[in-house]
Amino acid sequence: MCLSFFHLLAYRLRQQQHQGVQREWIKEQKREAEWIRQNNEREEREYAEQQEAMTRMRGMLEDENCDRTKAHLKDLQAYNQDLAQQKRDRENQWRQTQENLNQEEITRTNMSDFMTEARNTTGSQLAPHRYVPYHFKGLRPEQIEAIKQEREGQVVTNNASRKNEAAEEYSWAVQNLANTQHKLNNEIDL
Repeated sequence: MCLSFFHLLAYRLRQQQHQGVQREWIKEQKREAEWIRQNNEREEREYAEQQEAMTRMRGMLEDENCDRTKAHLKDLQAYNQDLAQQKRDRENQWRQTQENLNQEEITRTNMSDFMTEARNTTGSQLAPHRYVPYHFKGLRPEQIEAIKQEREGQVVTNNASRKNEAAEEYSWAVQNLANTQHKLNNEIDL
């Protein structure tokens, strides 16, 4: 009986020891599961915080980029307006200069000898006894009429001369045609 009692006692001690080991193992498993759960929660929280920080940073960078783009576009618009104003100023200055030059030319033309009917502009520079045909200012009416009649006479003479030349050319062409015809007739007869 003693032996069995010791066996039973040893068995009971082994069982208690085994149960203690199992309890420790379960506690260790629970601690490990709790540590894993807390670690996962911490990682998820840190990931969420990191995502939020990244989103906030991206938002700030996008806002900064948008502000920079707006400022650049505003500067570009101001620059383009300055260029447009400079162009308008140059065009207005050019237009004013042209207008001034035109006014000077009109003034100079109106004050010229020709426009003021100065008598010394009616004579020819090549022959003092002749008159410039397109400038009759300052001449007496009988002088103007004499010049016009002389020009008309020259026109009639020139027209008659041209008609005579045309008639001679026509006669010459008819004579050449008759000669050519006569020559051809002679060649056919041979």
